[in-house]
This record gives sequence, C-alpha cells and structure tokens, in this order.
Amino acid sequence: MAEHFGHHFNMNHAILTEAERRPGISSLGYGRLDLTRELRRALRAVPFFVKGSRWQSVPPAHLSTPRPAPSELRKRRWKVQAWNDFNRLRFLELDREFIFRDDVVIFHSLETSCAGSIGTWLRSRSGEDAPTAVIYFANPIHRDPDGGFNEQAVALFDGVAAYPPERVIVLAETREMRNDFMRMSGMRNRVELAPLYCSPYISSNLLEDRAKRVGDAPPCVGYVGYWRFDRGSHLVPQIIAEVARQNGEVHFRVHVQNPPSHLFDSRPIAEMPRIDLREGNLPIGEYYRYLANIDIMLFPYEPGPKTDYQGSGIFLESLALGLVTVIPRESFLAREAERMGAGFVSYERWTPESIASATLEAAKSFERLEARSRAAAARFRTERSLSAFMDRVLEPERT
Repeated sequence: MAEHFGHHFNMNHAILTEAERRPGISSLGYGRLDLTRELRRALRAVPFFVKGSRWQSVPPAHLSTPRPAPSELRKRRWKVQAWNDFNRLRFLELDREFIFRDDVVIFHSLETSCAGSIGTWLRSRSGEDAPTAVIYFANPIHRDPDGGFNEQAVALFDGVAAYPPERVIVLAETREMRNDFMRMSGMRNRVELAPLYCSPYISSNLLEDRAKRVGDAPPCVGYVGYWRFDRGSHLVPQIIAEVARQNGEVHFRVHVQNPPSHLFDSRPIAEMPRIDLREGNLPIGEYYRYLANIDIMLFPYEPGPKTDYQGSGIFLESLALGLVTVIPRESFLAREAERMGAGFVSYERWTPESIASATLEAAKSFERLEARSRAAAARFRTERSLSAFMDRVLEPERT
C-alpha cells in the first residue's frame, strides 16, 4: 500500500480528477475530520464527517491473538452507532445547503459507521427533488461479526428501496454482494456487477517500462498487501522458501505494510539472495513501480465463502498491469480472471505446499500465461476505465 493513501484514495482522487476534466462539471469531495494535511491537499477534500471504522474481525480461536470479550464487541457496536448518529446530522446539514436535484452524489468508500446515515439521507431526499445517487458496493460492510446483517446496513438498504429507482445507480464488485443488495433492498435486476478499476497511477509510461522488462530475466514472484490471516500472509515465507528450493532462477518481491512480528516472521526469507523485501509504508510512486516489476502475483487467500464473496484492490491492479496470478479456486478472483481471459493458476488447498506448487506451474508456463494476461489487461483497462465509469454515472437523466 502507498503511504497514507491506498485503494480508496485512488478511487476518490480519480473520480474527482475525471469529473473536473469534463467541461461544465464541477466537483467537491467531503472527507473525514481526521484527514491529514497531505490528504486534504491531494484530494482537495473538505473535512466533514466523523472518523469511520469497519466492523473489526474476530481472530480465529486457534491464534494466539486474544478473542475480544462480548463486552468489547458491544462497545464496538456502540461506537459505530454513535458515529452514525453524528454523521446523520452532518448529512442533513450538508444537504440543506449544497445538494440539489441536478447533482450526482457518489458514495464510494462506504463504511459501517456511515451506512445508516446514508440510508437516512436517501429517505429524506426520496421526493421529486432527488439528485442522482451512485453507490459503489465494494466492501462487506453489511455483515456484523455474528454473520448477520447489522442495523446500519439495513437502514442503507431501506433508504435505497425508498429512493426513486430512476435516480439511483448501484454498482457491486462481486456477484454475491450484488445478490445481497438486490435481496435486501428489493432492487431486482437493478444492481450492476462492476468490479471497478480506476487507478490514475498505472500510466502508459509504467506499462511501457514493464513491457520492455518482461522476458529479459527469469520471472519475479511477488506478494503485496496488509498482513491478514485470511489473506494467507503467514504462509508467504513458507511458499517463497519452497519455490526457491525447487526453482533456483526465480526472483521474489515481498511487501507487507503492517507485519506483526509474532505472526509474520520475515527472517526465513530476509537473507535470500534473490529477494527484494519491503516492510512498512512505500511512497505512492514507488509502490506502483514495485508492483509493476512483479510478474507472478501471489494471492494466498483462504478458500471459502469470504474469498468467494469479496474482491481485492491489489488483484484488480494486477489484472490492469497484466500480471500472472496465483489464486484460490472457486473464488471471485478466479471468476474474474477467467472472464477476462487472463493467465492464472489456481490452488485448491490452503497450504504452503499447494500454493507453492501452483506458483511453480505458473513460472514453468510463464510465457504462455503472460501473453494471455497482457491481452486481458488491455481489455480490462478499457472496460473498467475511469472514463467508462463516469460516462455511466453522468449520463443524461433516465426516465
């Protein structure tokens, strides 16, 4: 991840930039009150809403990390409710002065702490003066730690159900999220499937430099992202070690932004002769150059309902760059890669041996798989371009 930024920043920055590029349109972003000075300048965003927080995941029982007590979980729910109440008032204050019928209001980085307030706002503007509302549903904010639908998300679904159907656009990243939204809001066949890529940092120069480099050396295997148990970060050292043992030519790049020492131990791979290991934050330009110099990207995610349900910003960036991917079978990632015709190898078992075997197969077949990924990347960047997204949400009023 890039320092202080990340995928949500990329999306919001790109939306504001594209809107301003179009004649006759002005744009304004409202962000959190705790925005850093750097983010305020980069986004030109007005600090307005209270700090958000998604539902925090509960660690598996077999990990050493202590499981939160029921009282702690209740405290988290209370905090989210308090944030929602405050944001509801801020929405109403914003609405009275700045939002008009001809406007387009885009909600992208949805969090649990603002979902209910968005729903309340939608209900309050559901009359003839309703502006166009665009909701990009990319995070499973509607499920609480117990597996049910939390009350904030239910308020969002109710707000969408009350809104004039011709004045609301809902885009969902995965099929499962789309189905949930349609079922809970009653928007039958009116939620579009749209895994959205629009990073302004994957430039033509970056792509040209990557094209010149590919094929000049043995492939580079990489892993990039936050440390997360369900994303298989703890398996990476064993996967890398096994691939290196069986293939003496492959190079490696591993970047973990938040490596907790008791769960991610980089020492087994830190001294390897063919590895570029980074820990902590990277400046945004350096992050994308680092990403573009990977050939085979590891996604050692735990197979199962969550991986089948949820997408990944780094995966979409990997598709856009034309990387070969190693991904779990029967997942959103596998469905999207297959739909685009990209080169990938899937694994079935969540073990270092199974994932290493898939990685070695990808390295062995790299030339064929890379050609497929390169062709798919060009289609993906066109199909999921920021321009196509803005054409969709700024089209003339639907009747």
